Amino acid sequence: MIKVMKMNLKELKKKLDEQNVPTDMYSLNGWNPNEMMCIERKGQKWQVYCSERGTKTGMKIFKREVDACQYLYNIVMLCYRDRQEYLQK
Repeated sequence: MIKVMKMNLKELKKKLDEQNVPTDMYSLNGWNPNEMMCIERKGQKWQVYCSERGTKTGMKIFKREVDACQYLYNIVMLCYRDRQEYLQK
């Protein structure tokens, strides 16, 4: 079960660092051409998406920063756990 936390970008970065998630898995600074999960503010909304082959895929739009950060955290942690399990095989 994934724990729900209220966090902003600064707190999100701290949580990901505490879990030792590699920074090549995510961008908290918006678009990045490498394959990773990204978050960015567009006007009054927040976008969370996967940068994949030069395009934004699987985009979700949020009204609140805390919701976007929670969503990104959940996705990144699921991918990170899958990566860890794969590497242990």
